[in-house]
Amino acid sequence: MKIYQTLITTAVVGHAILISIPAKGLVFTQWDFNNSNLTPNIGVGTASHVGGTATRGFNSGAGSTDPNSVNFAWNTNNYPTQGTNNKTAGVQFSTSTVGFENIIINWDQRNSATASAYTQFQYSVDGINFVDSGSPLQAGGNSSFNNSNSIDLSSITNINNNPNFSFRLVSAFDPNNNTSYTATNSGSTYRTVGTWRFDMVTINGDVSATPVPFNIPGGSTIPTFGSLLVLGIIRKAVQ
Repeated sequence: MKIYQTLITTAVVGHAILISIPAKGLVFTQWDFNNSNLTPNIGVGTASHVGGTATRGFNSGAGSTDPNSVNFAWNTNNYPTQGTNNKTAGVQFSTSTVGFENIIINWDQRNSATASAYTQFQYSVDGINFVDSGSPLQAGGNSSFNNSNSIDLSSITNINNNPNFSFRLVSAFDPNNNTSYTATNSGSTYRTVGTWRFDMVTINGDVSATPVPFNIPGGSTIPTFGSLLVLGIIRKAVQ
């Protein structure tokens, strides 16, 4: 605690502070859904439906990367009818990346047999307009979670230190025909009641090297490497 107080004193007197700590790959927002709601278990953010989808329930997350003994996942359905609304329906996650850069997204996903086999990842730098990142991802099957979903956004600098960052996971047409959805199970027919189940939606990044201003009591503004969030991490580490 004494170290943290010294850092704050230095900041107030000198109006600047240089934080030099290992800060690679920190998880700053995560949803594990184990409380059967859409509140993050780490950090602050929102999870919501887009394009008319609905929550089917919070079902077992067995087989995901979640190490908790109580393990639930967010189950969704009511996806578009065949041949309509390509890349518009699914789920959205929003969180601030202020204080972080080199953002990477990871998540576990389990599809039912009749759900769309293809998921399109989209991101937004303003929370309103979304663009595709890469090609649609194909589910590995309907018997277990696909735990290898990862999107590296480190090359998109507008996502760094961004209070309006959001991303979506939406159902996409089969890229081989681009006119219709393909069911996850090759022996099944696509249906709107097919479900996507999500677990361990995780956002991590490096502590930003770009100064982020914040206010302290008395009205002074201090440029720091990171933000108050980073100082909070330091305080926790030295207590």
